[in-house]
This record gives sequence, structure tokens and C-alpha cells, in this order.
Amino acid sequence: MIKELIIGFFGGIAASLIPGVHANTVAEVFLNVFQNDFSLALIIAVVLSTFSIFQIIPAILFSIPDSSLSILPGHSLTLEGKGAYAVKIALFSMVFSIVFSLLLYPFFIIFLPKFYELISPFLLYLLILASLILIISDGILAGGIFLLAGVFGILALNLPLHNPLFFAFSGLFAVPSLLNFVERKQKKQFDVKLEYGKFASYSFLGTLMGFVSGILPAINGSSQIAILFSPLLKTRREEFLMITSSIGISQVLFSFLTLFSIGKARIGAAAVIGDLVPEFGIKELLNVLGISLLIMGISIVLIWLFIEKFSNFVQKRWMAYIVVIFLVGASYIMGGYLGLLVLATGSAIGMLPLYLNLRRSNLMAFLIMPTILNYL
Repeated sequence: MIKELIIGFFGGIAASLIPGVHANTVAEVFLNVFQNDFSLALIIAVVLSTFSIFQIIPAILFSIPDSSLSILPGHSLTLEGKGAYAVKIALFSMVFSIVFSLLLYPFFIIFLPKFYELISPFLLYLLILASLILIISDGILAGGIFLLAGVFGILALNLPLHNPLFFAFSGLFAVPSLLNFVERKQKKQFDVKLEYGKFASYSFLGTLMGFVSGILPAINGSSQIAILFSPLLKTRREEFLMITSSIGISQVLFSFLTLFSIGKARIGAAAVIGDLVPEFGIKELLNVLGISLLIMGISIVLIWLFIEKFSNFVQKRWMAYIVVIFLVGASYIMGGYLGLLVLATGSAIGMLPLYLNLRRSNLMAFLIMPTILNYL
């Protein structure tokens, strides 16, 4: 058991901190390295749990995305010298999400099949409604950016690239944020007192969204489910960060539940666990859930203890240059010139909201428009 904890823990950290690597990627590698049994299933569960926590560091401090919309409010707080504060908001929201997810487990075991049948027919209409509200709320220029990002998404997601989201999201969000970071006067990171009273309600909302995204086709990332509801919510950056952080955690915990109740999982690494353990019963669920909760708790404590010192260390101009160079190099290694083309195109589109002072959430049309087309 200790061996599985150590291997999975460091595999999850590597997946979260190295751009372009995902928990799903590590799971596929481990399938070819270790014996395919329940021990490997536990290792992958640890990888996924560690990744779900540690991924907030590159997303918030460097604006390097996986698929989490927390990069939008999180990195903007970092630019104001509140990077540690943003990470602590995410961590505390995750704690609440863990508690709420466990409390909701019995309810969803009973009502999951009926809920799935009820909401699926309305997905297309919800996406279209959210898109229209998002465009109208920001005006003509925002609508143009929305359409531009949407067309970019339709084209990029059909290119012969493995993990095209890495190239596209790095361009849309990471590179523009890092270049903007270089241009701005650097601010020393400082701590801000958390307002604990708001966490429960927004974390509960994010937890429910995570459950919804865990069963809906094409809505398998916190970015997509958050953008679906964001036009309907009046939230500040901190509150939106609470919601997206909670979504990520509940998705992971809920994926184990869907394996048990309906035999399916929307997260790739969790689906691998299902393949390794076809008879995923209550015993397997409790083992995977228990080890995941332990690892999540350890990860949250470790980040909380060291984030203030770490956030000040990384907030150097030369660090931003290193990350940009790394992203360009990784794009070339993983996708060649086509990967670089997607990265450059995304960067050009991603710079527009920054210079026009518009919400970057319009860039999530990259995912919304292809999803709408898939349902037409």
C-alpha cells in the first residue's frame, strides 16, 4: 500500500506541474509499466487525486491551463500580488467540496439514472442560451472574439494532434497572460485574510456542477460546466474561483461513484480504473475512495504550508520567460510545426481580450461551439 501511495503521489505531482502532461497520460504510461491488477488501480486513483489538487499551482501562478477555468480569476489575482491568496481560496473550496461530495454520495446513488435521463435532452439548449447571454452581456467586440475562438476550436479540435487542448489553451490563456505579466510591474506577493463565510455556499454550488459535468457527454471539464452557468451567476473573481475549484474535486470523487453505480466514468484515468476492475463493487469503491481522500488531504496540507514562499519565488520576470520558452518547446516536441501553429494562433486570439479590456471567458467558445455542433 505504501508503495502505491508513493508512486501515485509523485506521478500525480509530475502530471500537474509539467505542461502538457495529464493524469490520463500518466495512467496510460503506468498501464505499460506495472502489472494490471487492483494495485495498479489504486496507483492510478492516487495519481488522479494528487493531480486534481496540485494542478491549481500552474493554473493560478502561471496561467498554464489543463482545462480549468480557474486560470481566469486565479492568475488575475496573482498579477495583483495575491497568488497565495488565490491558491488558498482554491484549497479551502476543495475541502468543502470533499465534504459535500461525500454527503451527496447516497443521494446520487439512488437518483443518478433518472437525473441523467432528465437533463440530457436539454444540454444543447443550455449551451446555446449560455452562449447568447455571454455574447450579449459584453457587446459586439466580445461577440466577435467569441465567434473567432469558436471557429478556432472547430478547426483545432479536428487537427491530427494528440491533446490539442494543450496547444490551444496554452495559446489562448497561458502565453498572453505570461507576456502581459512580463510587461507589468512586478508586485510582491502578500497574504490576504480569507472570508470563510462564503465558502460553503459557492463550494456546494461547484460540487453540484461537478456532479452534473460528470455524467453529461461533452461536458467533462470544469471549464465547460462553469462557462455553461457563468452567464447566469453574478460572482466576483474569488467566488468564481471557489466554484471552479470545487467542480474539479467533485468530478474526481463522482467519477468513482459512476463506476460503481452505472459502470462508466467521464474522466479518462477513472475509466482506466474501471477497465482494470470490471467488477467495481462497494469494496473497491471504499478502497479507492479512502486512499483518494487520504492523498487529497495530504496534498492540500502540503500546498497550504509552502504556497506563500513558493508564490514569491515564482513571481519573477525570468520565470515567465522560461515558462513561455518551455511551452513553445513542448508544443514543437509534441506537435511539430502544426502544434506551433495552433499555439501561435491561440496566442494571437488570446491577446485580444487583454488589449480590448474584455472578459477572457469569451475565449471558452473554443469548447462551446464545437460542443453545440456535435449536438445539432
